[in-house]
Amino acid sequence: MFRYVLAIDGLESKEDTYAIKEILNNDLTSVANINLKKKEVTIDTDDSVENISNLLEAAGYQIIDLELA
Repeated sequence: MFRYVLAIDGLESKEDTYAIKEILNNDLTSVANINLKKKEVTIDTDDSVENISNLLEAAGYQIIDLELA
């Protein structure tokens, strides 16, 4: 399992946090925590960064910075 910190373009409101959590949280492979003030998502996952990026982009969000924590 990896932990990534993602800066997300389009993360502006509580509604966005709920939408992103719904997209990324999966009991078997991923758990996402969101800091709205920093516009960051911390995700513990077995999923690939490419798949995470594709899921977010399909929902109108874009990763602008990625860090392996």
